[in-house]
Amino acid sequence: MLQHHKMWDVPFLETIFDQQTAAAIINKPLYTSVTKDRLVWNKENNGEYSVRSAYQLCMQELLDIYEFKVPGEWDYIWNLKVPPKVKKLSVESC
Repeated sequence: MLQHHKMWDVPFLETIFDQQTAAAIINKPLYTSVTKDRLVWNKENNGEYSVRSAYQLCMQELLDIYEFKVPGEWDYIWNLKVPPKVKKLSVESC
């Protein structure tokens, strides 16, 4: 966006993005009712970005992880009151 105006900096966008991406950005409306910008990560309840939430997004929405799933009562295993190394051994034995 232009620094002091509610407009896209079209020449700048066209220099850093490919034509299709720049066009997609330029076609996004800039609402005059929004007076203050802020960064928001909608995949976390508090709105803040974390590596954990990005990883979860990748695993849930961007990758087909069905082939990686191993059948079993995993919730039961993870909730056992045992040292972490025991849980790790049980996973590696599958």
